[in-house]
Formats: sequence, C-alpha cells, structure tokens
Amino acid sequence: MRLFISLNFSEQSLDQFEKWQDELKVKGLRGYWRRRDNLHLTLCFLEEVEEKDLDALKQTLAGVSGRIGEFAVSFDSLGVFPNIIQPRILWAGIRKEPKLIQLQKQIQQATSQFGAPPDTRPFKPHLTLASGGIKGIDQNILNWGSTLDLKETAVHYALMQSKVEKGIRQYLTVARYRI
Repeated sequence: MRLFISLNFSEQSLDQFEKWQDELKVKGLRGYWRRRDNLHLTLCFLEEVEEKDLDALKQTLAGVSGRIGEFAVSFDSLGVFPNIIQPRILWAGIRKEPKLIQLQKQIQQATSQFGAPPDTRPFKPHLTLASGGIKGIDQNILNWGSTLDLKETAVHYALMQSKVEKGIRQYLTVARYRI
C-alpha cells in the first residue's frame, strides 16, 4: 500500500485554495492543477507499506496522538520546486509553527521502521497547488504569494493511502488521529 501522513483541511480552506488556483490561472500560469480532494500538507511520506504491517503502523501513529495539541496553520507565500528556472511544483508556503515542526518530527521518528527511509531534507511545510512543469511563473507572481492569508486550526492528522483508479490519483483516509 502506498501511504503517507498528512494534515487535511476544512471545506472553507479548500474553497480558498481553489480560488488561489483560479487567480493563478488568470495570471497565465499553466501546469497540472491539483484537484480539491488531493490538497493537503504531507507530514511524512512512507511509500510502500506491506498490508501485514498496517495494524502496527496504526498503533504507532496512535502512540503519537494527543501529544502536541491543536495549533494554527498559516499560509503566507508561494514558491516553486526545485527553482524558478525549472519549476516543476508550485506550492503555497506554510509558516513553520513550532508545534507543526514538532508533530512532523515525532511522526517521522515513530514511523521510521515502515516504508521508505526517513527523508533527510529539512521539512518545508507546503501545500502543492500544481505540478508537472509550471509555465508562466515569474518573480511578480511569487511576490503576489506574499498576499496569501489563511489560517486554520490543525486538530487531526491522517494516515492516507494513495492509489490510482481509472487513471486518476485518489487519496483515501485510512485512519485519523488527534494532534
């Protein structure tokens, strides 16, 4: 099973993300725009996990549950990976709230025996808006990203499954846990 752990967002926040996508399209940006039901903040990507290990993984995540407590997730910028010269991913940046960083570290450490080895790159909290090679991006659009203003209280994190059905990637909630 292809699994990851994420923060998922309210319907109101999803509405706002879609408005940002629409505004960026009007500004001339092109790319593969993420569908509403695929917009989330990835905390830890596990890749392939054997189905026989699923119960142990759920128990491990339950052990992290309730340790941190609710916190605000704030969006405040736009950016691209890997860089503006060859942009492949367009993202909305999330402030590095200490509780968010703590949650991500705890989840990554707790799940290190499942799936892929832990990512060694620094955690860069973001929401992917588009991928597949971004066309039409420039510094003015990235500067526009500083006007993004959205806050949501994070209450739960989720174990998610990524699967492709009929050529469409779907993210399905396997289990939810209190932060």
